Amino acid sequence: MPTLNQNAYELRSDEIQEIIGQVPPWIIRWGITAIFIVLLIFISCSYFIKYPDTLSASVMISTKEQPFKISWYSEGSQIYQLKVKSGQIIKPNDTVLVEKNIISRIITPTISPVGGKVYLFNGAEKEARESILMIYPTFSEYDVQLNIPSAGSGKIQIGQNVLISLDAYPVEDYGKLEGKVMSIIAVPIDGFYRANIKLKKGLQTTEDKQIPKQHFMRGHAEIMLDDKNLFHRYFGSIFS
Repeated sequence: MPTLNQNAYELRSDEIQEIIGQVPPWIIRWGITAIFIVLLIFISCSYFIKYPDTLSASVMISTKEQPFKISWYSEGSQIYQLKVKSGQIIKPNDTVLVEKNIISRIITPTISPVGGKVYLFNGAEKEARESILMIYPTFSEYDVQLNIPSAGSGKIQIGQNVLISLDAYPVEDYGKLEGKVMSIIAVPIDGFYRANIKLKKGLQTTEDKQIPKQHFMRGHAEIMLDDKNLFHRYFGSIFS
């Protein structure tokens, strides 16, 4: 038979379980209000946070005048005579090398299509007797071309912004180059479409670093296809 103390303990236990089992109405009201406020803040912020759709492409940056290379080595009846020396500055259409055939007496001059500074190299890994002449033209305006895969290429439009990452210059250290789509070649070449880009700040990156001038560079580009915000990303299909 239960004692008086046991009955009192069981009564208190029942009261405590009843209190614990009931959530106070004010907690429910404040919880709903808090969730609503957080959701409202997220929706409000989503109007201002940009999340553009992008398309990746490979990029080639080159000067309009590329270095000119000549290689040769004397063999048999062929004799070569240099008309320039290392470090010399030449003009376009200057004669840089004369080839003579001592048997046929045919003389063939080699004319440089570009002007620039002459560099001479003797010997090569594949042929120790080989001589190489390189002419590096002065740096001119850059030609920036994108190779764009066919998937999604229809979204590209003139005027869209482009961010370029150079292979030789890590983004975390140098940043990216900024450009804009100037023209589109809508005919596929080797399975890729082409687009010409204009660099907004030349070789100055988003981190305010200047990339050294070079005649040719490779990298990857992100084309900003649109300027949608997070709201349209998540809720655009609901309200459209």
